Amino acid sequence: MHSVAAPEPTTAKPAARLDGLGDWALASIAGWVAPKLLHGLRLWGAVCLALYLAFWLELDNPYWAGMSAVIVCQPSLGASLRKSSYRLFGTIVGAAFAVVLAACFPQSRLGFMAGLAIWGGACAFVATVLRDYASYGAALAGYTTAIIGAGALGATGGIGSEIFTIAILRASEISVGIVSASLVVAATSIGSARRTLLVELCHLTNDATRGLADAYLETGTEQAASRPRRHVLVSRVIAISPLVENAIGEEYDLRHSRSVLRSAAAGLVSVMSGWRTAANCLEPMAADEGMREGAIVRQLLPRELLAGGALVNPANWHAQGPLLRQGVIQAVRALERLPAETPSLRLMADGAAEALLGLVHILDGITLLDDPLHHLPARRSPGRYIPDLLPAVLSATRTAIAIGAVEALWIVTAWPSGPTAIAFAALSIILFSPRGDLAYLAAKGFMLGGSYGIGLALAFKFGVLPACAHYESTGIALALVFVPLGMLATVPSVAAMSSATAVLFVRVLEPENQMSYDAESTWNLALAIFIGILVAKAAMSLFPSLSPEARASRAARGALRDLRRLALEQGTVEVAEWEHRSYRRLADLPPTVDTLVLARCVAALSLGSAILRLRRIADRSRFRIELEQALHLLGHGRREEAIGRLAQLDRQLSEAFALPGRPAELLRALGNVRLISATLTSHAEYFDRMGAT
Repeated sequence: MHSVAAPEPTTAKPAARLDGLGDWALASIAGWVAPKLLHGLRLWGAVCLALYLAFWLELDNPYWAGMSAVIVCQPSLGASLRKSSYRLFGTIVGAAFAVVLAACFPQSRLGFMAGLAIWGGACAFVATVLRDYASYGAALAGYTTAIIGAGALGATGGIGSEIFTIAILRASEISVGIVSASLVVAATSIGSARRTLLVELCHLTNDATRGLADAYLETGTEQAASRPRRHVLVSRVIAISPLVENAIGEEYDLRHSRSVLRSAAAGLVSVMSGWRTAANCLEPMAADEGMREGAIVRQLLPRELLAGGALVNPANWHAQGPLLRQGVIQAVRALERLPAETPSLRLMADGAAEALLGLVHILDGITLLDDPLHHLPARRSPGRYIPDLLPAVLSATRTAIAIGAVEALWIVTAWPSGPTAIAFAALSIILFSPRGDLAYLAAKGFMLGGSYGIGLALAFKFGVLPACAHYESTGIALALVFVPLGMLATVPSVAAMSSATAVLFVRVLEPENQMSYDAESTWNLALAIFIGILVAKAAMSLFPSLSPEARASRAARGALRDLRRLALEQGTVEVAEWEHRSYRRLADLPPTVDTLVLARCVAALSLGSAILRLRRIADRSRFRIELEQALHLLGHGRREEAIGRLAQLDRQLSEAFALPGRPAELLRALGNVRLISATLTSHAEYFDRMGAT
C-alpha cells in the first residue's frame, strides 16, 4: 500500500511548479501586450474621431485631420500634449506665412515658389538650431506653408485669390486632428512622464553621488579606472532633456517651474565636476597621503551619502527630502569652514562643496516632481547659448535646393501632381534635417514605411472600402490597420517606420464624405508622394550632414573658443553661466561621441570654472596682474609659457602662504592654480590649439 501511495506527493509538486510558471508566463505576456494593444486602440480611436469630426464639419480634405491625429498620437501622454501644442503653433505660423507669401507675389508663380523654397530653408535652419519639440514646431511651420502653397498652386501653378480660404481650411483640418488625438490620449492615459523623470533623476543622483563618495577612497590607477564611469554618467545626464520636455508637456504646474528642472540637470553636472576634481587631486598623490586627505573630506559628507545604499528613494521622499536637504546644506558649510593645510585638500573640499550645492538643486527638482503642491521659486536664467551654426546652414541649403528641384521638375514636366510632390519633399527634408547624421537613415525609413502605407492604402481603398456602406463599418475596417500599426509604434526599432506607414496610408486613402475611386488619380497621388520623398532622400545623400566625428570635433573646438574668450576677456561671467553654457555644449555632442572628445570638453568646463574662481579670489588679493598675464598666454595658445607663468604664480602663493597670518583664500587660489596646470598638462595637444580658434 505504501509503495502505491508514495509517488503521489512527488508528482504533485512539479505540477504545482508548472502551474506557477504558466501563470507567470501569462502575466508576463499580458504585461507586455497590454500597453501595446492600448496604444493601438488609442491610435485607431484618434483617427476615427478626427475623421468623424472632419466629416461632420464638412471639411474639404478630412485626411489632413486623420494624418495629424496619427502624428500627434504618441505612446506617452506628455509627448502627445507637448507635440500637439507645438504642432498647433507651427501650423498657425505656416498658414500665416503662406498668406503673406501669396500677398507678396500675387501674379508671380516663380516668385511664390522661390519664396517657398527660401522659407523652407529658413525653417530647416531654425529647426536644426532648436532642440526637442521647439525644433518640431519650426519644422511644422515650414512644411505647413508648403502644403498650403501646393493647394493654392493647383495643377497649373496659378496663384488664386482663394489662398486665404485654403490656409483657413488646412489649419482647421490639421487642428481637428490635433484636438482629436489630444482628447483620446488624455482620456485613455493617466500619464507617467512625471514619474518617469522622477525615477530617472533619482537613479542618476544615486549613481553620481555614489561615485563622488567612492572617489575619496581611491588613488592612483583606481582613479584612472573610474573615468569610463564618469563618461557614461555624463552621457546619461545629457539624455535626460527629452524626459524633462515630456514631463512639462504632461503637467501644467511644471511649465512655470521648468527652470527648477533645468537647474536639477545642471546640478548633476556639478556633482560630476566635483567627482572629477577629487579624481584629479587624488590620482597623482601617494597612496597614504591621498587616503588621508580623501578621508578628511569624505567624513564631512552627509551621512546618507556614506551609507552605501541609495541616497534618494522616491517611495518615501516626502519624509526623507527635507531632512536630506538640510543635511546637505550643513555639510556644505562644514566643507567651506574646513581648516585645510594643503592646496589639494582645500581644492577637494571646495569641489565637494560645489558638488553638494549642485545636489541641493537636484533635491529641489525631485521635490517638485514628487509633490505638485510644493511651490519653488523660478530660478534666474543662466544666460544664452549660441550653438554650432554650420549644421543648421547645411540643413537650410539642402532644404532650399530640394524644394527648388521639385519645383523645377514640375515646371518642366507640367505634371498635374507636382504640387503634391513639392509638399512631401518639403515635409520629408524639413522634418528630418535636424537629425544630423541620422537624417538620411530617417528619410530612408520614412520612404520604406511610406511605401508600405501606399501599398496598404491602395489595397484597402479598392478592396475593402467599397464593401463598407456606412461610417461605422468603415471605422471597424480601419481597426484592422491602425491597431497593429499602433502596437508597432511602441517598439522603438520600428516606431518611425510604422508611423510613416500610418501617415501615408491616410493620405493615399483620402477618406471623404463622398468617396472617389478614381484609380488613375490615386496612382498619380501615390507616385507624387513617392517622388517627393525620393528627392528629399537624394538631397540628403548628395548633401550629407556632418558626421558624428566632425560634429564632435567642432564641439571640442567650440569649447576651446569659449575658453579662449573667457581667458582673454575680463568680463562678468558667473560660474553658473559658464557651467550652463558648457552643459549645452556637452548636450550638442552626438550620442556616439568618442570618450577622448568628451573628456576634453569636460576638461574645458573644469578649466573655465577654475579660471572664474581664481579671478574672483584675485579681485581681493594682489596677484591679479600675474594671473591675467598667464591667462593672456593661454588665450593665445601659448600653453607651455602659460604653465611656466602659473608655476611662478604657484611659488609666489606658496611663499605668501608660508607667512604668518596667511588668509585661507591663498590656499584656494593655490589649489586652483595647480588644477589649471594639471589640466593643461594632461590635455596638452588639445589646449595647444587654443590660439588657432
